[in-house]
Amino acid sequence: MLGAESVTEKKGQLLLDELESAEIQLIRSVQAQSFTDEKLISNLSVFRDDNNIIRVKMRITECIDVPNFLSPILLPNNCIFTQRLVEHFHLRNPHAGMIDG
Repeated sequence: MLGAESVTEKKGQLLLDELESAEIQLIRSVQAQSFTDEKLISNLSVFRDDNNIIRVKMRITECIDVPNFLSPILLPNNCIFTQRLVEHFHLRNPHAGMIDG
């Protein structure tokens, strides 16, 4: 395997910064595959954050203490990653935001 000698194998639990880094990489990858032409999302008020993740500026300005609420991450609706992420938070937060039926 090319470059395998430079990879060190770690065992045990992941550190918080490793999890956050993996999350950022996944989000960037999904966005890169889904939004290849940013002109298609130009009708939205989008910007790239410090991690180069596409976010949407919301019109809601009352909750200035929660920046992630004011500018959520833009994810495609027809993506297994988005579906699993929504399911995860839906189950983690006593079924918040989901409508049965």
